[in-house]
Formats: sequence, structure tokens, C-alpha cells
Amino acid sequence: MTVQHEYETTFIVRPEALDDEVNRLRARFEGIITDRGGQLMVFEDWGRRRLAYPIERHEHGRYFYLNFIASADSPAELERIVRIEDNVVRFLTVRLEETASYETSFPAAIERQKKRINRSRRSEDTADGRRRRSSSHDNIKAPSPIRYENADGSGEDMSVDVAADGDDNTAASATEDSVSAEESVN
Repeated sequence: MTVQHEYETTFIVRPEALDDEVNRLRARFEGIITDRGGQLMVFEDWGRRRLAYPIERHEHGRYFYLNFIASADSPAELERIVRIEDNVVRFLTVRLEETASYETSFPAAIERQKKRINRSRRSEDTADGRRRRSSSHDNIKAPSPIRYENADGSGEDMSVDVAADGDDNTAASATEDSVSAEESVN
């Protein structure tokens, strides 16, 4: 029995690629993985996004993500095929685990997928909020509290409260500012 590793591959396809071509690519990549005894766990279409810099005169690209378990020769063959494909402009393969099995890696892959989905929803929400705020400057709000999240999903509010902080210099300067403001009014 060969040792199997967990990999993830992200690749960018030309923005004008048709859905038929993308489906053909997906079937071909899945075939490469399964023909060599591997298993595809996650395939995601991240959609059309703006590139950080132009690639072959393209400002946008269509992003795809594969998470799979396979032997060491599968990613090499996958990358060989990706280099030949005209529609793929960039790719990156990363080995996540040295030794992996489908039973142990699949639940972790699903959890990572859920976190990516939640993160993308939050970024879409904040992008919509930025657009709304930029269109009307009258609606100025205080910054949201800082929240740190642990790997298990639990988190705590890390917003700073001046009184609870116990920093005497900050509290004293705040008191001096309010006193000087009262004096200037009188």
C-alpha cells in the first residue's frame, strides 16, 4: 500500500473560459486523482475575482480550489497537465499532511470549507457595508469591537474600555479634556 498525503491545489482560469471548458478541466483533474488511487474531498468554484496584478493581459481570473488525498505522483501529474492547459494561467499545490486517510482528513476538510464560506460571507457583508457607508457620509459609526477567534470557533471580545483598562494616564487625560471643554463653554 502506498503512502497517501493530503494536498490542496488552487488554480486560476482565464475569465473568458466557458463552463463547458471548466467542467472538462474538473473531470480531467478528478480523473487524474482517482486513477492513481486518490480521492477528491472538496472542489470549490470561488468565482471571478480581480487579480493582484495583470497576468497575460488579464485583470480578472476565475479561481478554483481542490482538496484531495493522493499518492506523491498525483500532484506531479496534475501540475504537468495544468502546465499544458491553455485556460489555466496560474496554479499552486500545497501538501497539507504527510500521511493522511480519507476517514480522518474528510471531516477536517469540511470544517475548513465551512470556515472559508463563513469568512467569504463576512467579507461580502463588510464590502456591502463599506459601499453603503461611502455613499452616505452622514451615517458615521464607532468601530466594531475586536474579536479574536480560536481554532475551535470560540472567541472573546477584545474591545478596549478605558475605565476597565486601568490606565491612569488615559483616564486622567480624558478627564482633563472634559474639564477644559467645560471651561471653554463657560
